[in-house]
Amino acid sequence: MKSLPFVLCAVLVSAPASLAGGDDLVAWTSFEDGDGDRRVGVFEVTDRDCAYRFMADVDLLTGSLEHLERVEVHEDRGTWQDATYHERFFLVGLVQSRYHRTLSNPDEVGWVLVDGRQKRHDGTWTVTPTKAGASIRFNNVIEAKSRLHNGLLRRIQKRTMSDIANSALRVCGAVR
Repeated sequence: MKSLPFVLCAVLVSAPASLAGGDDLVAWTSFEDGDGDRRVGVFEVTDRDCAYRFMADVDLLTGSLEHLERVEVHEDRGTWQDATYHERFFLVGLVQSRYHRTLSNPDEVGWVLVDGRQKRHDGTWTVTPTKAGASIRFNNVIEAKSRLHNGLLRRIQKRTMSDIANSALRVCGAVR
């Protein structure tokens, strides 16, 4: 019985992440770059303004993602925010992570982890105008505090980033 959590973690880490609803519209690359595990997704949406707001507006983001229970904005200076994200993950439970976010309307949202369970969780959401709407480059790097947790954290990163991209495609209109 003591080995059950380890078996469940092994199954989650090795199981394929099949996500219905548009994952084929995202070009994903993943690699280890010395700073942690980096995953990058590129995709296009029809609504450029929505593409930026999707990640910049914490209310829109919270209402679009099932795992995101709430976001507390502690300080908002217009182009800079101090915010805590309350996210719930299977087998992990509630995770609270505090980020410093930079908002560069209409081009980019960036975040740097300042407090949380991970050692590192930083990234960018870059919006580039196109004839059809906008191209989004979703760049995220994570690193666990313990090497033992890297596999599970990598799995959570993959699923969460895919969920976020698929939600943005649904909310902002997918370019097909």
